[in-house]
Amino acid sequence: MTDGMLVQLVQGNGSFGKYSCVIIDEAHERTIPTDLLLALLKRALPLFPDLKVVIMSATPNVDIFLNYFGQGSHLPLSGREHPVEIRYLQEATPDYASLALHTAQHIHQTTGDGDILVFMPSTAEIEDACGQLRSATWGLEVLPLYSHLPKAEQQRASKVCMTCHGPEESVQSRLGWHRSGRSQHR
Repeated sequence: MTDGMLVQLVQGNGSFGKYSCVIIDEAHERTIPTDLLLALLKRALPLFPDLKVVIMSATPNVDIFLNYFGQGSHLPLSGREHPVEIRYLQEATPDYASLALHTAQHIHQTTGDGDILVFMPSTAEIEDACGQLRSATWGLEVLPLYSHLPKAEQQRASKVCMTCHGPEESVQSRLGWHRSGRSQHR
C-alpha cells in the first residue's frame, strides 16, 4: 500500500496496532504523505514497542532519520546502477495513447532488450492499451501493472507494463526500463 493510503487508514482508526512492520521506501523524496507517516510512526513507536519500521532512502545522510527517531541502525546496501535514458517530446500531443503505443512498438522492434514501461492515466486506459498493443505487435508479452491487480499478476509483468503515475508506489521495477507515454492526473 502507499504511504498516503496508510496515513488515511491510521488516521481513520488511530492506530498502528494491527501492523508488525511498516516499510517506507524512497523516504528521501520527502512527500507530504511520507513526512506525515514518519511523524505518525514517531508518535506511535512508544505505544507499540513491537512495531518495526524500515526506512529506505537513497540519501547518503541517514543521520537525518536516525536522529529523528532517536534509535535504530543503518544497514548500507550497495547495488548496481543501470543506465536510464529519458527522452521528452518537443511538444504535447492530444493523442498521447497512440504515440505511447507506437513508441513501445518502435523500442521493441529496434532494441529487442530491456523492459518497457508505458504510463497511462487510468486502469481502463491501461487495459485498452494492452489490448491494442497485443493486437499490433508480435513476439511481445504485454501485461497491465497497477496496484489493485492481484500480486501474482503484478509479478508476471516483464516486458511491456501499462501503468498509472507512480508505479514505484506499489511495485518493484525491473532492470532496463524504457519509458513511454506520459502520466496524466485527472
